[in-house]
Amino acid sequence: EFAKLLYELCFSSETCIAPRSFKAKLGDFIPEFSGFAQHDSQEVLHAMLQMFHEDTLRLEQRPTSVDDPMQRDGEPIEELSERSWKAYREREDSRMVDLFYGQLKQRSVCSACERSSIKFDHTNVYSLPIPKGSDPSSTGSPSDLESTDIYECIRLFQDEENRMEGVD
Repeated sequence: EFAKLLYELCFSSETCIAPRSFKAKLGDFIPEFSGFAQHDSQEVLHAMLQMFHEDTLRLEQRPTSVDDPMQRDGEPIEELSERSWKAYREREDSRMVDLFYGQLKQRSVCSACERSSIKFDHTNVYSLPIPKGSDPSSTGSPSDLESTDIYECIRLFQDEENRMEGVD
């Protein structure tokens, strides 16, 4: 059904395509998408990537547990990042991880003692901010966003992360 939908999207002369049969088949595999409830496209994409990930695992058997590495005193953040990614891959090694997954640094600071810790979250979903147009009458419609550059969205995302970390 997915291949049929992609073919229809690419080669159909229709201007509107209703993916009913694909949605029904998706509901067979992922029960939360069965029925007629509306779902966010990001939720559908995430669920499909997770399903493809499970189907393309390279591991004969997943380890029962692999601890997330903690930062060692004086350890460069790059080394912690590498160790964290390696530990993740030991339990989640698939073609989907190769193509669609990455990691985000998360820094937590104790409000009492101000001690901080860093860990890495592994994800395939990044919610990028869309920059507001310089035109104050911008409605946010798709035509207002035609000049939106993905690199600008990524820069804004990084700026938000830095502000959340207290970096100027």
